[in-house]
Amino acid sequence: MTSRWGKRRRRILSGAGIGASLIFVVALLVLSPLASAAQVGVVDKKPYSGVAYTATQTSFNGIGCPGTGNYTFAPPFFSLTKGQGGGDDESTSIPCSSGVDEYHEVDMWFGINLSSFRVSTTVKHDHVRFHWSLSYDLLVNTTWAGGSDTSYAFAEVIIGAWVYDISTGVNTGSGSVYDDYTYLDDAQGTQQNYVTRTAVLATMEVTVNLVAGEVYELRSWIESTARAETDGPLGSANNALAQVTWPAGGPEGKLLSITF
Repeated sequence: MTSRWGKRRRRILSGAGIGASLIFVVALLVLSPLASAAQVGVVDKKPYSGVAYTATQTSFNGIGCPGTGNYTFAPPFFSLTKGQGGGDDESTSIPCSSGVDEYHEVDMWFGINLSSFRVSTTVKHDHVRFHWSLSYDLLVNTTWAGGSDTSYAFAEVIIGAWVYDISTGVNTGSGSVYDDYTYLDDAQGTQQNYVTRTAVLATMEVTVNLVAGEVYELRSWIESTARAETDGPLGSANNALAQVTWPAGGPEGKLLSITF
């Protein structure tokens, strides 16, 4: 993976908040069934109680060059009742003008923040596990005109999971990481990299000390990213396409259970 993408790709893994440039946010708050949970061995399954979190953020460069690129998305969703979420995002780009770096990117999040619960007994080194089933497609396609032109396409799916101590403001992230991506960079000719993941099972594990009397919230989100970038003179053969697709009617992103 080229270094220019490393910093951006770590955002969800650190549990950082989503910025003010969000253009789509939905949340639903209800009471938590884990309000008295403190012992090891608790299992939570659908229907879940808490905040169903979804968001989309777009970014671009090449202002003043309309029609040279685009991003589209099917709004993300997450059902507390089914424990299931999804949505689609797509980014395209073609050259704008010489010396202009033209890119379009769409980031999409869906997942859950469980309602807060107070711990009655201290538990050392508790292992909180978020069990997900995923089904999605990654597609990147580029055409490179050669020379100093560039053409780049990138698609990615990440799972983030955290235990947030509301009492102290400490957010503990998972030690395990699910991060799947594919990309093409300055590829000659037209190339495709189409990856299908069906019924992938992933467990995100957070090791944390739960302290009696303190209030916690369990969080887990999926982020998908599609980015297409080109640089070259107007009329160049460069183009780039990136897609992340969560198939309708399939398992999509499904939170099977939370155990701790």
